[in-house]
Amino acid sequence: MTKIAWLSPLTPQRSGIADYSTGILPLIAQRVTVDAYCEGHPDPIPGVRIVRPTRRALSRLDRYDAVIAHVGNSDVHLWIADVLADVPAMVVLHEYVLHHMIASLTIGRGQGGRYLDLMQDEAGRVGRLLGHAVLDGLSAPLWERAAERYPLTGAVLGKATGVICHSEFVAAEIGRRAPNLPATVIPMHAPPVVEGPDERPDGATFVVGAFGFITPNKRLPELMEAVARLSSTVPGLHLMVVGEAAPGIDPQSLAETAGLPSDSFSYVGYSDGARFDRLLSSCNVLVNLRHPTLGETSATVVHALALGVPTVVSIGGWYDELPNDAVARVPSGAREVELLTAILERLASDVDLRTRMARAGQRYARLRLNPGDCADAYLRAALAPIGRAAIHKDLTGRLGTTIGGVLGSNMPARSSVLRRIALEITRTGVRSEPRRPPR
Repeated sequence: MTKIAWLSPLTPQRSGIADYSTGILPLIAQRVTVDAYCEGHPDPIPGVRIVRPTRRALSRLDRYDAVIAHVGNSDVHLWIADVLADVPAMVVLHEYVLHHMIASLTIGRGQGGRYLDLMQDEAGRVGRLLGHAVLDGLSAPLWERAAERYPLTGAVLGKATGVICHSEFVAAEIGRRAPNLPATVIPMHAPPVVEGPDERPDGATFVVGAFGFITPNKRLPELMEAVARLSSTVPGLHLMVVGEAAPGIDPQSLAETAGLPSDSFSYVGYSDGARFDRLLSSCNVLVNLRHPTLGETSATVVHALALGVPTVVSIGGWYDELPNDAVARVPSGAREVELLTAILERLASDVDLRTRMARAGQRYARLRLNPGDCADAYLRAALAPIGRAAIHKDLTGRLGTTIGGVLGSNMPARSSVLRRIALEITRTGVRSEPRRPPR
């Protein structure tokens, strides 16, 4: 029976990728035998054997039919990056920019020279000089101010057998930087909708939600300014922020700076599982902005579409692949707050528009983000290298036999080279580059 190794963080780790893997692994386990390698003490998953990634356990990865390794831009993936330095695997990129994680992998371990080498691989001599400036304290860290320009993704792709990503945006980036590496797009699956009581703030009649890990590129100050502009004209308007904040970001202080009335704002903090969905269901509109994009696919937006919550997004990256009738789009730039304000005002006053967006989002989630279809796509992508190898071996074996038969034993001596080629083809097969599978 086919056996898969799945390398990923799992719940209860505070990671969107942990939630993602925990959600889809039971479906993978219904199709093949799967061992999930994870640090810490993950929750049990039906049909899945959990394996601690010890050195001894990782030395046996070559016994699996396929190794699927999930990578994101956070330190919970450091051990997976270590494995990918030595083990061929199908790499799942949940975002294209990995600069923060790679900095921890190198500089964080006192390996500044390795960081410089990777920067040179990324951007030549200029990249190396920029890396020196960071190491010498002459420049702010690149992962804080220009990560999108220097993604450092190649650091985890050296032995990759292929790449799985969630958007055409990331697949195109892989195609530009690693044209010989097969890239397969598998949409982020929509989780089952669980009905339950919502948690609408007291007195709120129009709730705007901002969910997910809070970073500078999530545009929270801009959203707060837009909501503050509407707080006196939209009755019952309330902004609910749900998610852990990155160091240095204080949502409460940002709200005060934006002039949001205290009864028009609440900060819930980190939430997961059923409560996350209850809070999201309480929203009339979700605003999920992101600029600059780092190649992320938003699990929050996927949840919102499945739940039928009208959603406002930025222009660019994966967002551009969402259906026009399910989301409203805001360009980043000088008029961002003005246009966002106008969109929220329209959505607050137009119930029919919100209903149409909700239905379109649910239809998209049902047809394009089906969990079973996504699980099947994983197996097709992960096992494709095995199929290609089997086909190559069969065809080259037949080719060698045919050439040997054509040459025969009576060929002139000058054909001895051809005879040796035929024997070598029969013995080892011909190696060729895999073609990019259709997406």
